[in-house]
Amino acid sequence: MKYRAMCPICGWTLMQASPNSQIKVNCPKCKSNLYVEVEENGVRVYTCKDEHFQKTQPS
Repeated sequence: MKYRAMCPICGWTLMQASPNSQIKVNCPKCKSNLYVEVEENGVRVYTCKDEHFQKTQPS
């Protein structure tokens, strides 16, 4: 099953991901740094205010 993650600030659809994923991403619309966790029961999206934030690719 795939879940969709949306930016909590502007509502932009960020990605689709499978459960047990942890992804750092920048929103292309509002430029927010976000951390996405996908679990079996849903998706959590956190905003990051870390100056050392780096986007990572899922493995």
